[in-house]
Amino acid sequence: MLTLHASHSSVISRYFFLLISTLVSIAFGQAKAPAPGTMLTTPLEITREDLNFVGQEGLLFVPENRSAKDSRTISVHFFHFPAQQKSDLAPVFILPGGPGGSYSVRSFYRYYGGERAKAWTTELTIMNQKRDIVIVNQRGNSNAPGLTSSEWRWRVKPIPLNEPLNLARTAKQYQASIKEQVAKWQKKGVDLAGYDIINIVDDLEDLRNALGFNKIALRGNSFGSQWSLSYLKRWPDNVDRILITGVEPLDHAYDSPQDLWKALERLEAYARNNKTFGPTLPETGLLEIFKSLLKRLDAQPAAVEIEHPEEEGMANMAIGADDIRDYITGRIYGDRRETLRYWPKYLLELENADYRFIASQAAEDRPDTYAGPMIGALIDNSLGISKKREAKLMAEPATQWLGNRNRWYMASREVTPTPVVDDEFRLGLRTDVPVLMIQGDLDFSTPYENALELMPSLKNGHLVTVKGGTHSVSKELFQFKEDIARQIFEFMNANFDDTTPHQLFSTLPKTVSLPTIDFIPLDSKSLYERLIEND
Repeated sequence: MLTLHASHSSVISRYFFLLISTLVSIAFGQAKAPAPGTMLTTPLEITREDLNFVGQEGLLFVPENRSAKDSRTISVHFFHFPAQQKSDLAPVFILPGGPGGSYSVRSFYRYYGGERAKAWTTELTIMNQKRDIVIVNQRGNSNAPGLTSSEWRWRVKPIPLNEPLNLARTAKQYQASIKEQVAKWQKKGVDLAGYDIINIVDDLEDLRNALGFNKIALRGNSFGSQWSLSYLKRWPDNVDRILITGVEPLDHAYDSPQDLWKALERLEAYARNNKTFGPTLPETGLLEIFKSLLKRLDAQPAAVEIEHPEEEGMANMAIGADDIRDYITGRIYGDRRETLRYWPKYLLELENADYRFIASQAAEDRPDTYAGPMIGALIDNSLGISKKREAKLMAEPATQWLGNRNRWYMASREVTPTPVVDDEFRLGLRTDVPVLMIQGDLDFSTPYENALELMPSLKNGHLVTVKGGTHSVSKELFQFKEDIARQIFEFMNANFDDTTPHQLFSTLPKTVSLPTIDFIPLDSKSLYERLIEND
């Protein structure tokens, strides 16, 4: 076996590539695959400054489609780090989001020294004191070794710069691209029906058995929370506890426009109630301004000339109402927390017919043919949505302003071959397993109301509401409230033989307020000028 040291990441990549190169041949029928349940591992040590994780990186061989006779064998990529101190606590399985998110050795060093890496590695360090850590990547993830090729993605054709965005048209392009990719991979002999929520849940179960664990704890963010809840639904007796952020209940793969609108209303309230910034805002509400923008651009798209952000020369852009809809909950500058600071100025510049910044965003995005991982469409569509919830979402008033936020799912579900779970799976979750949820009230990816709706299903549940928190709420807690974050994450180390979940939850906060958002002054340099000056 190879002993790999993380201080030599290029060596790790090179040697591990050699280690798994035979698996590529296996995947395409050029060699006989090991039997399902077989593991291939190599020792791994990650040590750098305050990091110290010692264990193994590995591949577990599993059936591609457990419901198909004579299924191919594929592999699932994972890391396993034994606990620093021996204890009777169950191991914690870390589940990335997406679908399509993944962890690699480089994940431990990416943005090293920054808040994102610090929060993630601090979490792992806290849990690794008394628990084994197992990080599991989704099957079919193009970033993980030994699975499928980097071509495992869907792509859409570039959108012309001189035409406004048309979301209905791009949804049809998305559908055509997915359909093309499905045919391509089926022709290669890949059983796409195996890349569904049930098979990736059972990958966890097979890995639990292969590593010899009794019960497991689960930690997931965003889709990782949905993956955790799906495992709980399918294998309830094997779950010790769950900690989730960016909460997505099983029937909430499709976002609620109304709940996203509520998040925007909360952000406007934070801006208006800011003692320094609030008095500088116009009396007309920011969201009323947004509505008037939609009417104006629906009637007449704007022609904008800008310096091209990636190429020499000027670009002639057309900006329409769908451009505004598409970017209203997206990132403006920096990370999600930083974006909040710019949001009021962003809207008011648009109200004043300064479309240069949004045109620059569009100029970067429209020529980009990359769209997303195939695994995302396959898994999400296998979860689907109940007819009752779909009807509710389509009737929500905010749909007229934000558009159909779920057009991508509705377009792609007609052409993906993954089997779809039923309403009993989506709606039938009732559990006494301890579940801790941490949710930001300014989360524009998985709205805060998701967690509120899940709470009644949890007999031993607790929700920590983070005021001013986004979809990166864990990072923000460790960045601004590290002592409180450490207290909350001690949930994973509690011994429920000595205390009850509710006794523990009574010691945890129900609400945490992040520092006041430092909104960018309205009379400051324009966002476009900041962009072209790299400010």
